[in-house]
Amino acid sequence: DVIRPTFRFLIPVCVVWALLLNSQGVPSTFQGGPTVAVIDQTAELKTQKIPLGPVAPMVAIKQLGSNGGGWYGPNSSSPLENPTPFSNFMEMLAILLIPISVIFMLGFFTRRPKFAAFVFGSMLLMSVISISAAVWSESLSQTASSMSVMEGKEMRLGESSSAIWAAITTQVNNGSVDMMHDSAAPLTGLVALSNMLINAIWGGIGCGLIQFIIYLFLAVFIAGLMTGRTPELFGRKIEAGEIKLLAVVILIQPITILGLTAIALFFP
Repeated sequence: DVIRPTFRFLIPVCVVWALLLNSQGVPSTFQGGPTVAVIDQTAELKTQKIPLGPVAPMVAIKQLGSNGGGWYGPNSSSPLENPTPFSNFMEMLAILLIPISVIFMLGFFTRRPKFAAFVFGSMLLMSVISISAAVWSESLSQTASSMSVMEGKEMRLGESSSAIWAAITTQVNNGSVDMMHDSAAPLTGLVALSNMLINAIWGGIGCGLIQFIIYLFLAVFIAGLMTGRTPELFGRKIEAGEIKLLAVVILIQPITILGLTAIALFFP
């Protein structure tokens, strides 16, 4: 179960993505980076070493694996990690690729393609609403001041592409960025926080699907109570024991976040 998906799927798709990114100018080398003269030279600083390395393979793995982060501190806002519009598109696509494929894998293994289509449609609707709200928020703030809205964003990518990335990376719990999220418009920040809280708009590989099914169990249980029928899913009854376990799962997140925050604030 570990070896087959690793060698038959993960490594091949990472090789393809690394080659595509490298074709756009993302570095892929084991040699040390060059030393260049800086533009604004001072007595203390005349040269700068450009850090290079196997950036393309690293970015392919971290994007496809929804690991987040990046080779460079600013992640994909760095032109070495994300040099062109096509590389920007490929990196955003990589974030979504495997979480979406897991949904269709679910339909294949359960032999319920309609259920997979239902899950995909629900997540897609939430994704479109999330992305639309983020892009609308950034475009609205641009009308007020085109210069202020670009603070923390790359001019070569623009505010719309930055908003799409911000929505997608938080939908999948990827964590990589092509802009500084604290520079986003307030509604864009709310979208990002909401995506992380819901954790079922695609979500991390597998865990987003699990969270969606947890919500589905709750919805079926509540609908059964409203209609007076015994809640069932796939012919299996959902009873008090299952609902207690679901309640524990849902409460783990706020208890962990708020509980540890309270402990941190309690001690000086």
